Amino acid sequence: RYQSLSPIDLKATSAVADPNSRGQRNSTLAWFWSMDIPRDTEVDNWMSEFYRVHWLRAKAMKERCMEEVELLVSECEWTGNFFTRRSTQFRRKGQSASEEGLGGAAAYFERQATLYSRLAEDAVECLHRMMAKLSEM
Repeated sequence: RYQSLSPIDLKATSAVADPNSRGQRNSTLAWFWSMDIPRDTEVDNWMSEFYRVHWLRAKAMKERCMEEVELLVSECEWTGNFFTRRSTQFRRKGQSASEEGLGGAAAYFERQATLYSRLAEDAVECLHRMMAKLSEM
């Protein structure tokens, strides 16, 4: 039930005194704050506020993490869409150059279209891998 105390466990937190102070968002509670002591919050109002502040900070951290995941997924989709659009643009330019008899330009545009098409495939594959890892969590 009891663990060894380390210097990091003995560090005082000022989250109750100033919950918006710098450097508070990643701090965690020491193990002894989460021990089940009967009537802990009923007897001491300060402890109730202490637990509430840390619960709110943990909730905010979870919401920031969820927002970051949403942004990463969207950025992967946007990147894939950009590469697909560029590939389509280069294919059209290649067809126009080919119709005008500009073989060198047509080859260049086809090469660029293929490059962006592969980048789009890689972005989609990366998105699928990321979604698979997220579903494991």
